[in-house]
Amino acid sequence: MNIAICDDYTQDLRLLQDYCELYNCNFKIDTFSSAHKLYCACNTVTYDIILLDIEMDSPNGYDIAKKLKSDNYKALIIFTTNSLDYAVRGYGIAFRYLPKPISYNSFCDTIKSAEELITPNYIEIIRNNQTNLVNIGDIMYFESFKHDIIFHLEDNTTVNGYGTLLEYMNKINMQAFVSIHKSYCVNMKYISATTNDKVILKNGITLPIGRSKKNTLFYELQNYIRSF
Repeated sequence: MNIAICDDYTQDLRLLQDYCELYNCNFKIDTFSSAHKLYCACNTVTYDIILLDIEMDSPNGYDIAKKLKSDNYKALIIFTTNSLDYAVRGYGIAFRYLPKPISYNSFCDTIKSAEELITPNYIEIIRNNQTNLVNIGDIMYFESFKHDIIFHLEDNTTVNGYGTLLEYMNKINMQAFVSIHKSYCVNMKYISATTNDKVILKNGITLPIGRSKKNTLFYELQNYIRSF
């Protein structure tokens, strides 16, 4: 696992480096005292996780994170910050926020969640004696249609399987998924907007929200956003 740590405050930089080494001594760690230096390094190095302080001299961590996102850089960005003022703007850019002072326990919880997302987690989808292994993180949503469960993937392909929504939700067992309708279950990382009765995905697809699912959906979505 390649980790980049960027903070212009030496004490915080060293603390996060110590945490990384304590968590896993096999992590490869690079440290940076400015967001510009980090950005330059990302042109040649592929990082899995970037621990990035927001409040630095220009360009600040938020600005560089936006640039990396626009460059389609694949690292998971974890913002470290003394203030959560950026939390709303950072939705869709940061994987998580770590408010300072950062405890080792909160650091471990966040890195563990990042590892789970980075490491492919597959689900078996069986139909007509054929088993397909699908990366759970690639599932945008799945729906019940007649006797099939149809999985819609990030690359716009579909995989069909037998079973029920509930059976597959129990198999997936990940916090990012929420039931929005008796026939639909959505991966919240692909939601770009909601209305009173619809969910709009990042690829423009709209899905209906069941009347009995509204309160649960908005509650789960708020919790998901707050976790960043």
